[in-house]
Amino acid sequence: MVKLGGTPAGLAAKIARGLPNSTIDVATLTNPATLAAGDLTFTASGTVLLEPSTQYWVVVTGTGGTVSSTTASGEDDGGLAGWSVADRFHHRTASSTGSWSRGGSSNGAGRITVNGRENTGTAPSKPAAPTLTARGSHFLTLDWNPPTDLGSATSISDYDLRYFAGASDPSDAADWITEGEEGGLEDPGSLTGLLLFNFQAATAYRVQVRALGDAWSPWSDSLAVTTLTSYDTDYDGLLEISSAAQLNAIRWDYDANGVADGHLPEPQQVAYGQVFPAAGSDQCDDPSTFAGVETCTGYELVADIDLGVDPWNAGSGWDPIGGYEGEFDGKYHTISNLFIDRGEKSNVGLFSNKNTGTTRSLALVDVDVTGKNLVGAVVGSLDADLVNVFASGTVTSATADSSGVGGLVGSVQWNGSISGSLSAVDVVAEAVSGQGSLGGLTGSILGEVSDSYAVGSVAVLGTGATWVGGLAGDVNSLASVTN
Repeated sequence: MVKLGGTPAGLAAKIARGLPNSTIDVATLTNPATLAAGDLTFTASGTVLLEPSTQYWVVVTGTGGTVSSTTASGEDDGGLAGWSVADRFHHRTASSTGSWSRGGSSNGAGRITVNGRENTGTAPSKPAAPTLTARGSHFLTLDWNPPTDLGSATSISDYDLRYFAGASDPSDAADWITEGEEGGLEDPGSLTGLLLFNFQAATAYRVQVRALGDAWSPWSDSLAVTTLTSYDTDYDGLLEISSAAQLNAIRWDYDANGVADGHLPEPQQVAYGQVFPAAGSDQCDDPSTFAGVETCTGYELVADIDLGVDPWNAGSGWDPIGGYEGEFDGKYHTISNLFIDRGEKSNVGLFSNKNTGTTRSLALVDVDVTGKNLVGAVVGSLDADLVNVFASGTVTSATADSSGVGGLVGSVQWNGSISGSLSAVDVVAEAVSGQGSLGGLTGSILGEVSDSYAVGSVAVLGTGATWVGGLAGDVNSLASVTN
């Protein structure tokens, strides 16, 4: 019995399975003789066999009037013994082929759920040896064997799955999410394994499976699993850094896909896993549009980071990150007290070199960086883009020729560019006896610089022929410098 309002017109009703994801028609229902607002009874012609303990939907469509709900007043108020009417009702407009909304009413199609009563067949036993494994932040694999006892059947024709988000089974069986419901799992048919998608990261789940012979088996014991962690909670493709240890660890993820590179020595892979524990390879995939591919493109700061603490300010200090190919977005956060004392080493800065991936929206405050050649607060050698970056402090070259030493960047290479950036770094060459290049923003420019400034001092403490400039020491004739 279904409650209709307004002026019902163009009504059609059926019993179906599989909704809301797909429709498997079971029976067409006959309309009542008179269509009017109120409680209407639709009937089935002949005998309709419903499988036991199975969710069915009564689907009513129309071109006029509204469908609101069943007239059943409670979970088990369904009439005949063995039947129950579920407390879920969905609707959508008559012209829609899209998703259904839970609750309410509409001048379209409404659905209620009913559960069939047991038939006379002997049910098989539970599916055997089920296993559930978290394969990522948003997907699982479920495998099982056919029941060891088929009951009165000669084969298993179908399997059903259901799940619940929680550390223990729900107290109300209606809280399980079953096939056909919004968010329900894919129907495995007669398969004995399935890849399950669209789960939330770092969340505990319970999953059960049952088998259909001449009747449905009992549900298997619950399988418990927790999905892996996603460090891209806003699904923008950038993994989130909130600590100095995590910042240090990106050196072991060259391609920025959220997984330590497999060719690295095991201690480095373990070290990455310690600061990004339980990271899923799919962690940058939005579960609502899951594509099953790695889509991470870099890292971003979600907090200010102070490197003026042990071990980053001890001994030679920070070890410049080399070979990192991903994006790096500071999100307008600050990295403070970067300390590097590596006067014998070239390619020195927060990054030693940057050949791909944009670095943007970052402030480095109170740096104290010492290197040999190609020395800058942000990067020693830049062959990628640097956008909207600020630095303050001191950069020092402790070598005779002091080649490529700048406040932000040591040298801007042919494919490198700096835009919208400011250096308030004092640049110092301690002992210049040969030909070098020093500048307040960058030591030398082969690529492009635009809309960028330097306000720090540039000092040469030794003697010798050196190219020195407030913005840049050496600008190639093919370079571009604007504003």
